[in-house]
Amino acid sequence: MEESKEIIKFVFDWSTFIACLAFFVAVHQAWISRKHNKLSVQPLIYDFMEEGDKWFTYSIRNKGHGVAKIESFKYHWAGQEITDEELRNKVNPYIKHKDHFKITNLGSGFGMSNDETFKLIDLTVVSDGISDIPTDRFKKIINLIVTNCRVEIKYKSLYNEEFSFETSTSAIDLSLYKVE
Repeated sequence: MEESKEIIKFVFDWSTFIACLAFFVAVHQAWISRKHNKLSVQPLIYDFMEEGDKWFTYSIRNKGHGVAKIESFKYHWAGQEITDEELRNKVNPYIKHKDHFKITNLGSGFGMSNDETFKLIDLTVVSDGISDIPTDRFKKIINLIVTNCRVEIKYKSLYNEEFSFETSTSAIDLSLYKVE
């Protein structure tokens, strides 16, 4: 009888130990899965410019794996925060009647899915007559935009992790946009 109590006690202690180990392994696995899930839905916003002879676009794209929830979107001009209307007014003196100039402000509370692209600045310069030289105007406008305009975006992932994006000039060769 005494022997059977010892056997039961020995088996019970080992089963408790194994159960505890299984519990800790399950908790660890859940933690790893959550961490992996966070990474698998992380947004990543980046910007790019496209340019032709008389057209220019400045766009952003979400190259991450999840939705970017835009919390704030701001334009800056020479270091000062400005509205999209103020940005338009900075460029309008160089815009002629036939030109196309569009500025997009994403605002806040906006969702940007992965691989989604938005044109923030879209410009096409068209000749307005014989005396108009659209190439010169185009260079002036691009010089203004590239050297002065910056974008700041604060956004969150689906797990409410906070991220931010700011335009950087380090990748832009500003000598290409100098007006002679």
